[in-house]
Amino acid sequence: MGKIMVMSDSLANKIAAGEVVERPASVVKELVENAIDAGSKRIEIEVEDGGLTLIRVADDGEGMDAEDLEKAFLRHATSKMRSERDLFRITTLGFRGEALPSIAAVSKVEVATRSRDQLLAHTISLEGNKVIRTSQTPHPFGTEIWVRDLFFNTPARLKYLKSVQTENHHIQDIVNRLALAHPDISIRLINDGKEILKTAGTGDLLTVIHTIYGLEIAKKMIPIQGEHLDFHIDGFIGKPEITRGSRAYISFLVNGRFVRSNLLQRAILDGYHTLLPVNRYPFAVIQLRMDPTLVDVNVHPSKLEVRFSKEEELAKWMKEQVKRRLLYSSLIPESNLTDRRKRQHSEQDRFDLHWKVNESLPFNAFAEPPDSPSINIETSVRLEEKKVEEDVTENYSSQNMEEIDRLNARQVAPLLEPLAQLHGTYILAQNEEGLYIIDQHAAQERINYERFRQLLGSPSKDRQILAIAYTYELTSSEAEIIRNSDSLLREIGIIQEPFGDRSFLVREIPNWFIKGKEEAQIDEIIQLILQGKGRFTLADIRDKSAQLMACKASIKANQHLSREEMRSLLHQLSLVGNPYTCPHGRPILVHFSLYEIEKLFKRVM
Repeated sequence: MGKIMVMSDSLANKIAAGEVVERPASVVKELVENAIDAGSKRIEIEVEDGGLTLIRVADDGEGMDAEDLEKAFLRHATSKMRSERDLFRITTLGFRGEALPSIAAVSKVEVATRSRDQLLAHTISLEGNKVIRTSQTPHPFGTEIWVRDLFFNTPARLKYLKSVQTENHHIQDIVNRLALAHPDISIRLINDGKEILKTAGTGDLLTVIHTIYGLEIAKKMIPIQGEHLDFHIDGFIGKPEITRGSRAYISFLVNGRFVRSNLLQRAILDGYHTLLPVNRYPFAVIQLRMDPTLVDVNVHPSKLEVRFSKEEELAKWMKEQVKRRLLYSSLIPESNLTDRRKRQHSEQDRFDLHWKVNESLPFNAFAEPPDSPSINIETSVRLEEKKVEEDVTENYSSQNMEEIDRLNARQVAPLLEPLAQLHGTYILAQNEEGLYIIDQHAAQERINYERFRQLLGSPSKDRQILAIAYTYELTSSEAEIIRNSDSLLREIGIIQEPFGDRSFLVREIPNWFIKGKEEAQIDEIIQLILQGKGRFTLADIRDKSAQLMACKASIKANQHLSREEMRSLLHQLSLVGNPYTCPHGRPILVHFSLYEIEKLFKRVM
């Protein structure tokens, strides 16, 4: 007798459920995406006990008739694809036809659905994907699904779930991402009877960011837009002063779908470059639009991972968009007092959050909301740096990042007059806008960094011959990497020759190396090449070497400066491309407005 057998539908559905239904949040994601595909304008999600006891999703979408309702729970049944060609132009969030049968295979499901042309809703109840009963009942337009006792027939799966609090966190995270991806849909989340989230559905992304992350984050987001032959970018990136310890606050929304992408994440971080402290990550909500043929969403059953057909081009373009937007934004942190004063007095801070669905009726009745005041979020977030210099925008070349450096030859930092030095570390300076405190080491480190980066990027052919050749020794594998990197070292201006199997003699070095620290700089560049295992480009070495050399060459804390030295330092700072952070992402200057100083002394009330 043969050994190969066809699996039963029940077993196949449970295996599919293992891929699609990883945890309660997976169920929420699939059901909400179905509601979005159904054209809903309002969606309510209710969960109990981390989604294990109950997950309910109600929408005001197009609904289904009786025939479609029963077919919806057949494996690979879908209304979203008709032929193989559709697989290459997917415009819906769901398309596999696996979600509902997979969910029903490991839970008790009840559905009530009614289309606009029906008087009664059709209902169906399933347990372990077996139909228990069907009926008709009065119900609002749209679809409502109850998923109870998740994993009741797969107890082994329950062992791998975390605490209720953790599962609730995953559910809230996925609902937040869906709300960011679809700001035109009102999404409400109720957790154990408590409302956790409710978005207005006005289409304004910044309003959703405010609802999820709070006012202080929303106020420090910078709008970003860009057009490419194949891509369109729209969204917000956070000022460098607001960072978090993980990448979880970077959201990518591709054609309305939240996705994870290490490639795009790296592009965002590269765009911030030296603006972020070590191991700190920015806020970003990036909406990408592109032709569906350029993105493959059929990579994994969860559809969280995608593959781009022009991914390197996309990543490079996105990095440039982020970098350019940050270059033309004011990134000087305000003091807490300034933030508080703005929060209390600025009319632009009036986020009207009183929009509510008619609370007198259950949400699934989808009563029309009362006339709501318009939510005006055209705040300083949108107005600040709204118009990038027209000549730069028109002539900007996405193929040439060096153009950014050339365009930086303009004054960015405010003109400041030094007043005094505080504890030998901070410069106190003023202008008509108020008081500024400048970290003198961070300021000169930025100045030196940009100078060294330019020197490394366009090294002078002038070199100095060492009176005594510098010798260094490596391991066999390291020596092989350095031998293969000889052309890169020559580009930098380091001329050396092998001295045995594992040693090298450095004969010449660039004439701009810091005097007295030549050997240390050679060692730093060699170590950088070894860290990159020979894969670093000149640009990589240029940047990392410039950071190291800038730090060593800069004035330190507790170093006295004369008034003229302070004035010279501030003048140099006003001419650099980025006067806001040192190469390691620490802030250079902080602003105290004249208004808040006067308020401290009760000159204004």
